[in-house]
Amino acid sequence: MKGRPWTPASLREVGGAAGVGVTFLEETFSARTAPPPHRYHETAARAVLQALLPPQDTEIKGHMRTRDELLAASGYSDRPRDFQELLHLLDAELRLITPAESDTGADGSVSSSTTIVGYQLTHDYLVPSLRDWLTKKQRETRRGRARLLLSDRTGAWNVHPEPRHLPSLAEHLAIRAWVPRREWSEQERRLMQVSGRRHLLRWGTLFGLLTLFVLALAIGCPVIALREAQLRQQADKYRGESNSNLALARSRLASPSYL
Repeated sequence: MKGRPWTPASLREVGGAAGVGVTFLEETFSARTAPPPHRYHETAARAVLQALLPPQDTEIKGHMRTRDELLAASGYSDRPRDFQELLHLLDAELRLITPAESDTGADGSVSSSTTIVGYQLTHDYLVPSLRDWLTKKQRETRRGRARLLLSDRTGAWNVHPEPRHLPSLAEHLAIRAWVPRREWSEQERRLMQVSGRRHLLRWGTLFGLLTLFVLALAIGCPVIALREAQLRQQADKYRGESNSNLALARSRLASPSYL
């Protein structure tokens, strides 16, 4: 609501209390009036914030990711300076994420200095707004829709690991085509492995049966043709013998000696 009068009409313009966060994110990263550095890092910021979102069935922010995981998700693996600028933007400037620090050393001892082990969202109330903002934008692209599909299927599978919650063959192929494997979480990777084995077994079995059927036809056709030729020869032979016998009978009936 910065720069707006605090009136019911102004609140309705930004989508009500629930839409304030979405409007803030839209104006911060996507609007034409957004600062150039924000617009430059918009895609990477979306990827990092998406990686920090908790599962669909919870609104609690407690979903920490390591720096390396966020680096991979951002797409800045070969651009460390851009990644550092992105972290500064999301942490120091916008306060959307916060470092997760540890006072314990690698050997388990208590250290006098803290170490950043990862990042998480700053507040629980950010979760609904971030989810709505990211979902709205993701639905605009094939990659985004595939990303949403993978998240939805993974969430349902984690709650009820049943075959009906696995991606269909078309969905499985779409996810593989549009969502890079390096961006999959561990749970998403397990889901895709189970889905892949299931489709391989199902369609592999069907393909094998079709192959056997085609081979049977290929082998059976010459046999059938040969059998038909043999039957035709026998029929012609029988027809010829019948005609000869009929002609002989007619000649005998016409013979004077027979009369």
